[in-house]
Amino acid sequence: PDGHFDTSVDPYHRPSRWSEGQGHFAIEIVATPEGVVGNAADAEAWKAKRPLAAILRYLTILVDDILETFPAGEVPPVEEVTLRTAEAMEPFLREPMSEGWKPVYQLPAIGQIAKS
Repeated sequence: PDGHFDTSVDPYHRPSRWSEGQGHFAIEIVATPEGVVGNAADAEAWKAKRPLAAILRYLTILVDDILETFPAGEVPPVEEVTLRTAEAMEPFLREPMSEGWKPVYQLPAIGQIAKS
């Protein structure tokens, strides 16, 4: 849904950069194994209450917007979520293990990483 993720050049300074949605950053529990950014001795639980409340409120809004745009149980139009055609995606959108079904791992590579 529009308004949550920024575009590839980060012009709007929205809550999440485009690249953050692509998995380009370290997982927090790996990047900060101690569980603390900064001096752990300065940490106090009350300092986190307001930021956590704001984060959780925003996540609720984000999830509600995603579910409104892409309702559960409905497959969105293929052209809106991929560069592939509906015809090319048809085997991958079938019921798993049904006749003609293919797992997404069999999708042919496209773009710069595709081998000729």
